[in-house]
Amino acid sequence: MAPVIEKLVNGLKIGEGPHWDIQKQCLYFVDMPNSTINKYVPSTKKHTKATIGKHNISIIIPVRGKSDEFLVTIDNTISLIKWDGESSEVGAPKTLYEVEKGTNHVFNDGKCDKTGRLWSGTLGRSIKSLDDVVMKQGSLYSFYKTELLCHRKDISIANGVAFDHKWKKMYYIDSLCYGVDQYDIDLDQGTLSNMKTVFSTKHHGLNNNVLCDGMTIDTNGNLWVALFGASSVYNIDPRTGGVLQVIKFPAVQITSVAFGGRNLDELYVTSANLDGEEKGECPGTLFRVTGLSAKGLPPDEFVA
Repeated sequence: MAPVIEKLVNGLKIGEGPHWDIQKQCLYFVDMPNSTINKYVPSTKKHTKATIGKHNISIIIPVRGKSDEFLVTIDNTISLIKWDGESSEVGAPKTLYEVEKGTNHVFNDGKCDKTGRLWSGTLGRSIKSLDDVVMKQGSLYSFYKTELLCHRKDISIANGVAFDHKWKKMYYIDSLCYGVDQYDIDLDQGTLSNMKTVFSTKHHGLNNNVLCDGMTIDTNGNLWVALFGASSVYNIDPRTGGVLQVIKFPAVQITSVAFGGRNLDELYVTSANLDGEEKGECPGTLFRVTGLSAKGLPPDEFVA
């Protein structure tokens, strides 16, 4: 059976950060420059959103044990908000940590591990186009309870994060490195080691206008990587660096991916509509892909 692609939500500027909520059977995601957090309920096809000031919003992850509380990254802060998932406004954000004070750096993509620790990185300047990025000004962080650790500096565009099902490997993307890196992860200590590159776009004939963006992982340990600039999601075997499958979309700027659905066998895909870049027929759309022979791992929530 060939994959089936559906268009669910349109009108996004930079759709990003999809996170499936198993308990509520809904998808949360953000529209970064439009400062919105979003909720989509597949069973009712209802889309709701709320605006958080005039800020760069890049991540929304539910807080474990709290039905209406979320971790969000607002500009260069890690914050908590309360949102009922219906109203167009949220409660006043509570800042947990501010990084890189005195800069205009912002958080980008990120995920939580099974301990509830957040892994996320920053980039220099908010992305309006690739020309706005200041090279090697970002960092990769983890945040657990009240402790912030910096694991890597000289990041250009901090992006996708994924963990294998044994919690031994973490996969990470700096988009301007044009590939996917793998680390050994020690969950008890919250540390990374033994970095190596497991996928390179250049080895597969892709030019420098194609960037690895967000990603997720399936139960077979294979990665699903959004390819910004290529209208594609690549299914990659990180053990060999080989491409197992390519899914094409009617949008050029594919930004991120997450498995969802009752059986975690549906792939939700976000995209952008950036000016000055090639866009395709349906830019700024949230898509759903069904008919895949893959299932995702349960996503983890933030522990406050």
